Amino acid sequence: MCVEAVELPAGHGGARLFDDARGTKAQKLDLESLVSVRHRGRDVLFAFGSGSTPARESVAIVTLAGDEVAEVALAAIPALYSALRRAPSVADAELNIEGVTNDGSALRFFQRGNGRRRDGGRAPNAILPVSLARVLDAINGGPGEFLVSDVGGTSCGLESLDGHAVSFTDATIASGRTWFLATAEDSPDAVRDGDVYGSVVGWIDCETGVGEWLPIVDSAGKILALKAEGIAFDPHERSTAWIVCDPDDASRPADLCRIRVEA
Repeated sequence: MCVEAVELPAGHGGARLFDDARGTKAQKLDLESLVSVRHRGRDVLFAFGSGSTPARESVAIVTLAGDEVAEVALAAIPALYSALRRAPSVADAELNIEGVTNDGSALRFFQRGNGRRRDGGRAPNAILPVSLARVLDAINGGPGEFLVSDVGGTSCGLESLDGHAVSFTDATIASGRTWFLATAEDSPDAVRDGDVYGSVVGWIDCETGVGEWLPIVDSAGKILALKAEGIAFDPHERSTAWIVCDPDDASRPADLCRIRVEA
């Protein structure tokens, strides 16, 4: 497997590492959600910020020309995140978008329910569909008018993993189904990390919230204490998925894992 890094614009003062120790965490774009879109005759990758802070309300735009990167840009789209916050299912909770899928007419944003409600309770998991045309208009410098009616939500009652609540960390579409990752993490809010107890992979009907999931385990069936945050299915082996796991440690690289999914 060959991986090529795509350099994004640096932060203030040329910063490229963002954490509390360096005093740069407030600049972090937190690009948690990646989706491919056909736009203006080209394939474009959109990497959306989580929206958990004002600095995280941008999208990185990577335009491809064949197998080459033709252009990289950033665009702030606060109107989109404001509309997502007004969705009934998350209106009283911290926003934390960690996955996005494209069905051709709408982008579906996956809200990770690891934050808090205003009443102190836990934020919900949710799937929030938004008109693709309106998102593209906003990215292209349009008025970015997102009516509250443009954003709907499917509250997803993911069960706990060994007594720990699980919340969305990514999503993708493969073989006609929407697949997701979710992680059990003891997060105090939508920004800070916590102890990780394991992750799950499953599929979900985005209209009803009904689906199935299983924990990610080792060959002996033991739940792995991994924070799985990225999923992509192998185009050549439909039962194989590639999972990226985040150690939440700047001194350690992310792990790329291959798992077998029996649908």
